[in-house]
Amino acid sequence: MNRRIYRFIINGIIATTVHALIVYILNQRYGLEAGIANVLAFLTATGISYISNTTWTFETVHTRQMLFRYVVVTSAGCFVTGGLATICAALGFAWWVAIVFVVMTIPALTWTAHKRWTYAS
Repeated sequence: MNRRIYRFIINGIIATTVHALIVYILNQRYGLEAGIANVLAFLTATGISYISNTTWTFETVHTRQMLFRYVVVTSAGCFVTGGLATICAALGFAWWVAIVFVVMTIPALTWTAHKRWTYAS
């Protein structure tokens, strides 16, 4: 694997950790409803992820077009995640099966989309 993939994975782990911590703090410490806490956490983690992937993973300079593309790819990943979870639930799978599907597909899909579209030269 090349170093960009490793950096992308590290950024994903950091963004996921930030997301989980924000949800925990907002929901468990301050009583904010879980849905709102997750939206705020998602937006924060996405911002951090965009900055770190732009400057560190893909080693490029921010542009508005790049930011727009990043948001499109990330939003699509979010919708696919929701779709996978919904399908798994409708098929009667345990909650963790959806997580397995998400972890196996979303990082690869977003990596490919970012490499070929978001950060394409």
